[in-house]
Amino acid sequence: MINKPNIYKTNMIPKNNNMSECLLDNIQENSIQKEINTIFSNSSHPFNIKVEIKTSNNIYNTYLYSKSNTSILTLDNIIIPINEIISIRRI
Repeated sequence: MINKPNIYKTNMIPKNNNMSECLLDNIQENSIQKEINTIFSNSSHPFNIKVEIKTSNNIYNTYLYSKSNTSILTLDNIIIPINEIISIRRI
């Protein structure tokens, strides 16, 4: 019998947990996006709803005006990128 070369296989010890961190970030972004969509899909106009938006830099107590795929515009003419929002809630 001919000895064939062994196939190289790396041992992943300890296992890499990067995927779980990535999934957690993705879940948070999805929940923020869902909350924004529920605010804008409400039967009343979004600018009648006062919200508190927390970002890494500021906390805004304002009314929403409009949204795009990447940002939110407030009645105070402040453009807030969606990816910077940590939390959003109605007041």
